[in-house]
Order: sequence, then C-alpha cells, then structure tokens
Amino acid sequence: MRKSSAPPGKRPGWGGIVLFSLFCIYALSARGSQGQADIRITLNHQPAEKAFRLIEKQTRLTFHFDKTEINPGQVVTLHFDKAPLSTVLEALSRQTGWVFQQRGDKILVLGKDTPLPPEELSVLPPGIVKGRVTDVSGTPLQGVTIQIQGTMTGVQTDADGRFSINVASGTTLIVTYVGYETQEVKVTGADLALVMKDIHKVLNEVVVTALGIKRQAKELGYSTARVGNAELNETKQTNLATELSGKVSGLQINTIDNSVNPTTRLVLRGNRSFLGNNQALLIVDGVPVDLNYINYINPNDVDNVTVLKGANAAALYGSDASNGVLIINTKKGSQGKPSITVSSTITQERVAYLPELQNEFGPHAGEYQQGYALFTDYNGNRLYIPFEQQAQGPAFNGDTVLIGFPQRDGSVLTGPYKAYPHAKYDFFNKGYTWQNDISYSSGDDKGSFYLSVQDVNTKGIVPDDQSRRTGFRFNGNRTYGKFTATIGLAYNQFQVSQDGDWADTYFSVMGFPPNIDLPAFKDVNNYVDASINGFPIPYSLNPYWYINNSRDNVTSHNLVSNADLTYRVTPWLTATYRVGMNLFVGDGKLTTADKSYSNDAILYNNLSFSGDNYVAFPPAPPAVTDSFGIRTNLNTTTMVSADKTFGDFSGKLILGYTTNSAYERTSIQSSSSLAFAGFYNIGSGTQSPLVGDYRQTIRTTGAFADLTLGYKEYLFIHGSVRRDQSSLLAEQFRTFYYPGVDAAFIPTEALPWLKDNKILSFAKLRASFTKVGNINIPPYSLANTYVLSTTPNNGFPFTSTGTTSYAINQTIYNPLLKPEFTTAREVGAELGFLRNRVNVQVAYYNEKTTNQTVPVQVSPVSGYNIQYINVGEMNSKGFEADLNLTPLVRFGSFRWNAGANLSVVTNRVVSLLPGTSELNIGTSSGAKGTVTNDYAIVGQAYPYLKVIDWARDPQGHVIVDPVTGLPSQDPNPRPFGQLNPTTTLGLNTSFQYKGFTLSAVAEFRTGNVVFNNEPYIDEFGLTPRSAASGHQRFVYPNSVIETAPGKYVPNTTTTINDIFLFWGQNGFAYLPPSMFVSSAAFWKVREISLAYDIPASVLHKARVIRKATVTLVGRNLFTWRPKDNIWTDPEFNDDNSNAVGQNSTSQPPPVRSFGANLTLVF
Repeated sequence: MRKSSAPPGKRPGWGGIVLFSLFCIYALSARGSQGQADIRITLNHQPAEKAFRLIEKQTRLTFHFDKTEINPGQVVTLHFDKAPLSTVLEALSRQTGWVFQQRGDKILVLGKDTPLPPEELSVLPPGIVKGRVTDVSGTPLQGVTIQIQGTMTGVQTDADGRFSINVASGTTLIVTYVGYETQEVKVTGADLALVMKDIHKVLNEVVVTALGIKRQAKELGYSTARVGNAELNETKQTNLATELSGKVSGLQINTIDNSVNPTTRLVLRGNRSFLGNNQALLIVDGVPVDLNYINYINPNDVDNVTVLKGANAAALYGSDASNGVLIINTKKGSQGKPSITVSSTITQERVAYLPELQNEFGPHAGEYQQGYALFTDYNGNRLYIPFEQQAQGPAFNGDTVLIGFPQRDGSVLTGPYKAYPHAKYDFFNKGYTWQNDISYSSGDDKGSFYLSVQDVNTKGIVPDDQSRRTGFRFNGNRTYGKFTATIGLAYNQFQVSQDGDWADTYFSVMGFPPNIDLPAFKDVNNYVDASINGFPIPYSLNPYWYINNSRDNVTSHNLVSNADLTYRVTPWLTATYRVGMNLFVGDGKLTTADKSYSNDAILYNNLSFSGDNYVAFPPAPPAVTDSFGIRTNLNTTTMVSADKTFGDFSGKLILGYTTNSAYERTSIQSSSSLAFAGFYNIGSGTQSPLVGDYRQTIRTTGAFADLTLGYKEYLFIHGSVRRDQSSLLAEQFRTFYYPGVDAAFIPTEALPWLKDNKILSFAKLRASFTKVGNINIPPYSLANTYVLSTTPNNGFPFTSTGTTSYAINQTIYNPLLKPEFTTAREVGAELGFLRNRVNVQVAYYNEKTTNQTVPVQVSPVSGYNIQYINVGEMNSKGFEADLNLTPLVRFGSFRWNAGANLSVVTNRVVSLLPGTSELNIGTSSGAKGTVTNDYAIVGQAYPYLKVIDWARDPQGHVIVDPVTGLPSQDPNPRPFGQLNPTTTLGLNTSFQYKGFTLSAVAEFRTGNVVFNNEPYIDEFGLTPRSAASGHQRFVYPNSVIETAPGKYVPNTTTTINDIFLFWGQNGFAYLPPSMFVSSAAFWKVREISLAYDIPASVLHKARVIRKATVTLVGRNLFTWRPKDNIWTDPEFNDDNSNAVGQNSTSQPPPVRSFGANLTLVF
C-alpha cells in the first residue's frame, strides 16, 4: 500500500476544503421545502392518482379531490427528472384539464368547470410574472421578499430591485422588507411595479445585540450603529477596519502602521482603564475572537457590522465587553435562485508624503569644531565632507565632487554637488494589491448557504515586502420542523515577508545626504559602491542591504467555527445551544546576515579625529530568531428565551449560561552568533541560544438574565444582570455581578396628535444605566513567580559567579485584586423628519471607572519593588450626533444622499493613589536616556503628554544664555496636551444618476497632540527649519535673558554662537523633545468611489450575467495637516498600547491608493 503526503512547506490542499464544502451544501440542501422540491417522475399511460402519490412522497403536500368531479384513474404520461412542482402540475393540467389549488400543505384538484374559491391560490395554469420594487423615491430595493400567500414559496429581488416568479393570474403575493410596510398584491398581469413605503423605517429595523439576541431598534434604550455591506465595500478595501473609519460616531480607528501586515487600534468612546485594555471586543458570527482577526476578514463576506458603543449595550458579553463591541455578521445566503458573484480589484499604493526636508545644503557634520583645516576654508567656512551624511555643509553649487572614499582598486565615485529631492521618494516602490473573490449562495424557505473563497496578494511600498492572504468561508443553516441548525467555518492563511529591521532601514533612508541619488545604490551584490564595504557613508548601512539581508517571514493560520442549534418548544418558547471556536497558529523566522568588512573598509571606517572613533557598525555574525505561537478560544452559550404577548403588554425573558476557555502558548528561540553564513538554523549557533517559553490558560463562566417588557409598542423597559466567575482572580473575589437597565419611549406611537405627522415621522427617547466589570491583570498575577537571573547571589541555586538561576519576580503578588468597574449612564433621542428623509440620532453619556489596577512602589527591604493594587478613578463624558439625509436632493433619476457623524469626548483622571498626582504609562528613548512621555495626570485628560522643554520665564519666553545665546533645557517635564482627539467628525455623501454612483467619506480629528520621535532629521540638518538661517548665527525667536533672579529682558541681539551645537548634537542632547511635539489634527478624504452598473438591457445579451458593476476607487487621496506637523501621519503610533500619540521610524510612510474593481453576478 502506498502512502501519499503533501510535500513539506506547501499550503493545505484546497481540494479537501472544497469537497467538505460541497458535502455541507448537499447536506443542507438535501430536502426541499414544500412546493419547491425537485420532482422525479416517470409514468407511461398510468392513472393520474399514481402521479399524486409519487409527488406526495417527494414533498410535504397532499392531494385532495372529489371523485364526482374528476376521474383519478385518467391516464397520463409524465417524464421529469428534477423538475419544479409547478412544471409537473402544468403538464398534468394540460393532459387532464384540471385546475390545481394550494391551501397550505394541501393541493386541491378541481374540474375545469368548478368555480374557483375567491380567496384561494390558483396554482395552475402558472405563468412568469416579472416586476421591480422601489422605495417612494424610485430607488430599487435589493432583498425584498416576494412570497405566494399561504405558502413558503417565494423569491427575492436583485440589486436592481427586479424579480420573477412563476404564479397564476389572480394569485396574491405578500411583499415584505425590513423597515417597510408589508403589502399584499394580487397578480393581474405579467408585469408588476411595486413601491414600498418606509414609514417608521428606523424603529422597525432588527438589530443583532449582545449574544446574538435580535431586537427591534425601537426597543433599544442605548446607542448602537449598523454599517451594511454596501457601505463597507464602496472602495473594495482588503481591511475591514479601515472600511469602518469615519462611518460610526464614537468609534476611533487608528492605523498603527502602513506595512503589508498592518495593525489597527479600535476604541469606542475613549479610554476607561489606565493600564488595562481599552479596545473593543470583536464578535464574528457569535464567536469572540482576538481583535487582530479583523485584519483577516474578507469585507465581501460581511453582511453588516453592528456597533454596541458602550458598556450599556454590551453588558451581556461580560467583562470583555466593558469597552463596547463590534459584532460582525457574515453572509448566510438567500432564498431563491442561486447566485454566483465574482469580483476582482487591483489597487496601487504610492507614498503620500515624507517628512519635510531641505534641499539647499550638503554634507558636513561639525568637523570644523575640532579645528581641522581640512574641513574649513581660510575664512573658517565649512567645506563639503564627501563621506558625511549630515547636511550642515555649504550650499549646493553644481560642481563635480567626490562621494565617499576611494575604493580598494583606487576608483572614486563622483557626482554633481546638487540635491536630489525625489531620491527618498524613489526608494519606495509603487505598491500593488490584487484581490480576487468568488462566492456562491442559494437557499429556499427551509435554509440557505453561502460559500466564498478569497485571494489577496500585496506588494508593499518597501522593496521586497509582500504578503498573501487566502481565505475560505462556509455558512449554512437549515430548519427541520422545530429545529434550526446553523454552522459556520472560516479559514485564513496569511503569509508575510517584511524587512526585518525596518527602523534602521527608515533611519538610513531619511538620514541619507541630499546630494546622493539613493536608488543608484540598489544593487548591493554587483555594484561595489553599494556593497557593505564600498558604501560611501560610514555611519549607516545601505538601506538596500537591510532589505536584502534582514527578513522577517511569518505564516499564520486562523480558523473560526461556530454551530448553533435552536429548538422552538412552543411558538413562544425557544431553547438555543451555541458553540464557537477560534484557533490561531503563527510561525515566524527572523534572519539577519553577517556584517563582515574587508581590511580596506575597516581602515576607512575607523577614521580617528582626536581619539573619537567614527565607526557606525562593528562586524557581527549572522543571527536568527524562531518563534511559534498558538491560541485557542472555546465558547459555549446555552439560552432559553420566552417571548409572549398579553393584550397590550409584551414580554421577553432570556436566561443563559456561558463558558469561555482560552489557552495560549508562545515559544521564542534566538541566536546572534551563527557559525555559517546563509544557514539560519538555531542549532548552528556558537553559543547557547536564548529561549523563552510562555503558556497561559484562562477560564471564565457567566450566568445571565435578560428581560424586556413592552406596552402598546411605544414603551419598552429592559433589564439585565450577569454573574461572572474568572480564574484570573482569587477565589473570594472571582465572582462578581453587574446589572443594567434601559428604557425607550416612542412619542409618535403613543401620542395621537403626533401620528401621521407630516413633519415628524418618528421619535424615540431613551435612557440607560449599567455597571460592568473589567479584569485588567494577566494570568498568574496572584502568586509569586520565578524569573531567570544571571545576577550573582540572587537566586536558586545560590551562585556567586552569575550562573543562570531562578529568582523571585520583583513584583509582589496581591490576592486582594478585584475587577475595575465602569458605571455608565446614557440618554439619547432618535428623530425622523419628512417621511424619514432626515434622520437624527443624539446621545450623551457619562462613564466612571473605579477600582483601577495600578502599580505602586514598595520598600526594597521587602525583597520586592512593585505591587499592584486597586485604586484610582477616571471619568469620561461625551456627546454623539448622527445625521442622515436620504435623499438630500431628488430630481428625476438624480439622487443625492448625505450624512455626518460627530463625537465629542471629555476625559479626565479623577484620582490616583493618595498623595500621587501622576502615573507614567509610556516612554520613548533619546540620546540623553529615557524621555518620559505618556501620563495619567489627576485633573487632565488621559493619556497626557509630558516632555522636557526649554527653560522659560513665567510668560512662556525661552531663556537663553547671555553670552552664547543658546537656550537651556528645563530638567522637569512639562505637560503639552492630551493624546486622544476631543472632536471627531465624519462626513459621507453619494450622488446617484441612472447607473452611476459617486461616493465619498471624509474624517476630521482635532484637540490632541502627537510626539514625533525623529530628532535625528533635525540633528542631521535635513529639515527646513534647521537650514532656515543659512547656517548663520541667529537670535532665538521669542527669547529672553535673565538679568537677575526672576528678572528677564527681551533678547534682540545675542545670537546663538554655535549653530552646529544647537542643531547637530545627537538626539535630545541639545534640542528638547518639545521641539518635536505638534498638533495631531487632520482632515482626510478617507475614500472616494465611482461605480457604474451596466444596464440590464446590455447584460441581457450575455444571458448568464445578471449584474455587472465597474468601480473606480481611491483611499486617503487627500490629507491636510497643521503646518507644525512636518513629520508623518498623526494616526500612526509606536505600538498598539494605551501610550498613543508617539511616532517614530517604526512605521513606513503614509500612502494614498487608487484602483479599479469589476464585479459580476451570475
């Protein structure tokens, strides 16, 4: 017997996945619905009654007839293989002259002369009835259900609002659509034009709330938002998070970096915790997943995203949802004709902007300070330094000059002494993303399924950076009597190859002298001046060397599955069991080639001036880091719900129990001393590798009750309570409760004088209160743990030589830790005017978080340094407003929609540890050591920026030395502003004319500052402000001189006597960090799209194509920043922590993208 296996390194075979999917499709579709099953029948001159019995066996229908009116023994001949029932009955009617009527699950057989009952559905003779459904403005409605009265037979409209159904004249059709009035339409012809009325549209929408509970929007007493598939996919982005930017009030999405593996930060209504998690919980089809999973989701698979903005809306999810929830509901398929959708998108990304640079002066780095005549002319002016990268030298004049050092063979590199303004831009590539999708969906009245496959290839702006995401999704559901089963399976593979040392690469690019054309040094292997030995700049490596010789390759796999079984015990009582699992596996390898120099290179790289060694990089052997991680998350939910109406009163009670088990393991091995170049194996190190292995398991259980009471459909009161138990806390504190209550009142339904008001279409007032816990400690924080130590006399086994031993962690455990608690209050209103052409939602909230988990210093005598305790309070208040004008203007075929969303947040730290007024939460490194930045400061917003500044007088003027003219730094950090925006405004608009749709989304943020940790650009003399004085002495602007203690006079004459000392010292050695603080405000045009739907009259000729759309897309095409922000995108951040508002060399520059999409529906 031969055993076969896939070659190592290959991705899992798609054949198995496809076969599995086809099996699921077959299983879900095996049984047809009544009246829609495919009929197989073969009869040659047989009695018609035999045909009835064969049909009854294949359907849930029964035939009824009177033998005095028809002869069931009449001979018929039928030959059908998988034919619709209507087709079979039509053949019977032609041969017998009988008429067939359907009453529920019964088919009446009537003679041709028998009068038809007036309210019965005549099944035959059938015919094709076509029609189109629009709203009152003429806009086509997709997904409207057209159902034959008294049956489960029906179809849905397509994207153009069109449908076709096989029915007889006189048939009554039931037309339904969420948010619109249900209509009953009698068929009187072959063409129907139906107009749906959208009275009370907003109030009647169904919203998926916590734990998948569906509630009508009019019942909700708290803020939610819903973004549909059409809004999410206007610009055909591959990242769902970026598609949400600017579309939901209160939701702040930051793109942390712009790499081929981007990271996003999603925060709802600002921060609540000083040191804990402040990001929203992500739910996909009922399964809680890691927030990073949003980067894996195919936006085309998403049916809608529901945003539960605060703790009020999300309390049923437990402590993980204290920061709000994003609920992603993927497509489940639809009834009616099968649909195949093929979509292909290609976009190009280009660098939008780089830090502002000067192109006036060339290389020099202060060598003149040391008195070398070689570097100054006879007047003491600085001369051009051919091997220098700092641009503190003479102005460009176009002369031919030497570049770098002579090579080993004596050859020299020369070039014109001029600037290359586009050299740094030209280093970056034009990035490309090619996205291909195919999906198949179908269903009937008993179930549906959806199957999709996606492939996304990305080539980044950084040379050689690339990624590939391949995904598969299957969703299906089926009803078997009182049982309904739903399953979902999604798998993604993500492969990434990136520069392994991007910070150094970006430093080398931006610090490159302006007189050298950087792309000329791309060929590091064959061009001697680009090689590691011949590169003309001795203080940094060729950035192309980093790209070729340091790579970070990661392959990750993500599997999310869910199953849901619901049993309807009675019409008002339902039991549900739900299970969901999320599995993540990541495998990474970071490699760095050896840095070895020839003797000549070492000679030139060791130039010595007065004993100072100008060596940038010492030789280093090759290095490798292997990493592996696995995360699993298993969730179960058991619920029983009762929904009952008692006269004018209605009630819905839900009781449930949830469990969550999370496991994580991370293993890292690294060696920085490999024996062989090009052989990156951890076992080939000349020294013992550094090894880290981490495992954790967390278990949480929760029991909850949820009750909604309604009165006459205009007053609703809702309450919930949840009890959580967490393994993270000590036994006596691991059980905690949090309640919530909200109410909604609809005046337009309650007050007769407001009903059918021509101005006010609807109105809802709401209020809510809740208290929710949030556990912000890692596992194993309640017991003392051991760490590896090489410090002598510090561990077990006891050693005086520094041999590795185990030492007690310097953080003392605290078994008394409790959850942080957030108490949230909210009031709001929802209003619709002019038949819902104008919709307004407003909300005001007040959230208080107490019992914060913070570190405090303890006496070293105890053997520890830090202990975590519960103390401190933070308060957040906010106002949100959403406006939708649909349409703003309507004239013939022209329609203009517009919308806006506004969020204003006021956040304050109320208290910390008694006697303490501030808590440091984030730092940056500078040349003078650590520069502290992000703080929690009592009385200020959180987080708040504090950095070192110039010494200033009480009026804020900079104090300078009376002799040198140089300002000095104040050693005490000074507050500079909050790091999260106070105001966010999103704008959206769309113009429709016949088949064309032009859409755009813009976003504005303001009220915060950003710290740009890139001082070397100033140090190198590369910024316009460092060259503004022409390298001549100048009076520091707005400065004063202290003439006596506390006495200051304006400085108008004393100039800075050493320009290089002022600009050219390393990092923050002279310039304080405050020089790199700027406003973080911006305006961005997030997205623009122009779509054209090819007319149906054109597609009709192609027969198989039901819809075709061509779309031109653009994203971040325009960005406006304040003049003081000369650096980069203020959205970027060093990491994904609470210490926001810090930029550095860690992120590739911002990009703008544009492309095209073609979507075909078959």
